[in-house]
Amino acid sequence: MGYASIIDNQLLLAFNMSKDLARFVTFVKKLDVSFNFGTSTVSETPSSITTKILDVKSEKTSRENNITKKTIMFKRKEVGDLTLYDTIIDGGLTWNLGSAAKDNGFIGIVDIYKEL
Repeated sequence: MGYASIIDNQLLLAFNMSKDLARFVTFVKKLDVSFNFGTSTVSETPSSITTKILDVKSEKTSRENNITKKTIMFKRKEVGDLTLYDTIIDGGLTWNLGSAAKDNGFIGIVDIYKEL
């Protein structure tokens, strides 16, 4: 058994043991995004992936703009590559992706934003 499979198994165990600290969200990945300059429309093919995440940190970033920022951790293998055009649906609310804080191939830590 290689180290990658040992890490994957331990990561799965860690997310399963987190019980109420972890919750299911839906990552909406936008595939095949294109822009038509003639009609000024964007066409995309959405793809949904449901997986568990852990909240790392949550804060309100600005009193003037009423933006909430969260840092979340997820299993990188289940989600795949993310872009700034992708969104997350958490509890019926849509969050926009920010910059990736960490990505080592096993876990991903990313900032997400939502206007209040």
